[in-house]
Order: sequence, then C-alpha cells, then structure tokens
Amino acid sequence: MTSWLLAFGAVVGVVANYGGLGLTGGAPTLPELAGLALVAGSAGAATVGTVGFALGATVRRLVG
Repeated sequence: MTSWLLAFGAVVGVVANYGGLGLTGGAPTLPELAGLALVAGSAGAATVGTVGFALGATVRRLVG
C-alpha cells in the first residue's frame, strides 16, 4: 500500500505541475487536469508501485 501511495503521489505531482502538458496546445482546464492526474496517478501506482513493492519484498526476504 505504501509503495502505491508513493508512486501515486509522485505521478500526480508531476501531472499537476503540467509536466509536459500544454506545450504544443492550450493548457488543460482544471477538471481535465484533475481527471488526467487521477488516471495517470492510478496507472503509475499500479506499475511503479507494484514493481517497487516486489523489489522491496524480495530484498527484505534475501537480507532478513
């Protein structure tokens, strides 16, 4: 759960800070930005958070 929250927060922060958005067109509206941040944050949490958890659990099992 913690790894998902960390990944979610990082991706939402980048998207909310217009990370690459609106560079070639107009800036997104607030509802569009919020929706994109939630979708991108969920996708980032599912991928990066799951991989991070798996690596952390593996290292913990090997070391401890």
